[in-house]
Amino acid sequence: MTIAYPLPIPLSMSTLRLLLLLLCLSPALLRAGTVVTLGTIKQFTGPADPNLDLTGQFDYAVNFSPDDPVRTVNGLQFKPDTQVIPGATFLGPQNVVAWQAKPEYGVSADANALEEIMHDIRWANAGAGEKVMATLTVTPNIPYKLQILIGGNNPETRIWDIRFNGLAAVDEITSLGAAPGATYASNRSMVWAYEFTPTATPITVEMGNFFGGNDGGDRNPIWQALTLERVYIPPTPDDISLAPAQFFPPQTAYIGAFTVTDGKFG
Repeated sequence: MTIAYPLPIPLSMSTLRLLLLLLCLSPALLRAGTVVTLGTIKQFTGPADPNLDLTGQFDYAVNFSPDDPVRTVNGLQFKPDTQVIPGATFLGPQNVVAWQAKPEYGVSADANALEEIMHDIRWANAGAGEKVMATLTVTPNIPYKLQILIGGNNPETRIWDIRFNGLAAVDEITSLGAAPGATYASNRSMVWAYEFTPTATPITVEMGNFFGGNDGGDRNPIWQALTLERVYIPPTPDDISLAPAQFFPPQTAYIGAFTVTDGKFG
């Protein structure tokens, strides 16, 4: 025997159809997506991509790899975090050598070096409360640009948060870029960049499962590299003057001799 129970609130057929549609939607379509509060998220396709800044005065360029040597990309040396890097400390509880498929940015030496950097990862087990973190000594009141290079290296759905100096920077970033819309391609990775002027030293950037929405899935953060660049460098002065123009204006006697020695010609 079937017993029908009346609905407490009458629903139109259009409302019922809408409810049925929402129930049928996949969880991925119901996700809140990435929320960027600080900085920008962009994709890059190699060392020449303008979305990746490798030119300037860098205080730090770090490769998060357990076995890489120093690798040079566009003249910038990325030091592995296995070396002692003055002014910097890092937390990366887990690592993988050769994570998934190595990116393919091209055939140049710079492209090949960046591919190697983006192949290894440091990561953290969010289920165990772990995180990845960098603490960097800076000079207060000087503008800086921080870049974190990330690549899923496969069509995964990994999601986590970024925190900068204790502030929510990005909620629900993915290893492929900003969601929704981030997709995988073998020649494409992504970078989170943030320009700031510190008032104190050091600065701290962390990635893990911290705040905001939780879209589920793999919550373990990963990163491959980090750079910190001084955005503003004081210009060279046009001239240097001395006042008074003489060290000892009344001095008339010689106080020394100036000689030039040429070791090549004697």
